Amino acid sequence: MARLRKLYIGDKLLNTPQPFEEELDSLVITNHNLLMENLSRIRREWLASSDGEDSAEILDYANECRRAANNFALVALVTRLHHWIAIFVGELTKTNHRDKGLIANLNTLEKQTGEGRIPISFFEGLTTVRDSVIHGDSQVEWFYKRNRRVADKYANTDSGEVEFTEEHLQEAIKNSVEQVKWYEAQLDVLGVFS
Repeated sequence: MARLRKLYIGDKLLNTPQPFEEELDSLVITNHNLLMENLSRIRREWLASSDGEDSAEILDYANECRRAANNFALVALVTRLHHWIAIFVGELTKTNHRDKGLIANLNTLEKQTGEGRIPISFFEGLTTVRDSVIHGDSQVEWFYKRNRRVADKYANTDSGEVEFTEEHLQEAIKNSVEQVKWYEAQLDVLGVFS
């Protein structure tokens, strides 16, 4: 799984981006940004063409679409993070860990590399929100194999629905990239990628 990390062009050293970071940029960030820009444009057009009576309905619908966009960006992020962490565990243990959950794989890595920069509990919170979106219709509380509840940080107690904001998404992306880079460096030190 060795990858090109430094590239020289002439005498100039270029650091190559981490592939996980590139994936997030193209699969999560760019798609989310384009969707949010289009939602803002459509909302402006609808409000400009409305007679004012249905502006509250337009704003409610636009806000619902924004929430859905944030939720689906989180689903994509956690899916890609799970994929990369499973690859790292597979490289470390020489077994296939793709069918194991993200948290189980993070725990496996932590046992071998030490505690990561971001506590696993942060990723447990993200996984629970992801599970709510997929299995619980974005409800704060739902049942899937057992009773589940998202962390208060991600809950709108008035509506009983997940409230995963753009700020939450930015934090999740930042922490995921930091964690993947940290694990990659630790596995490099252990000689896993040699």
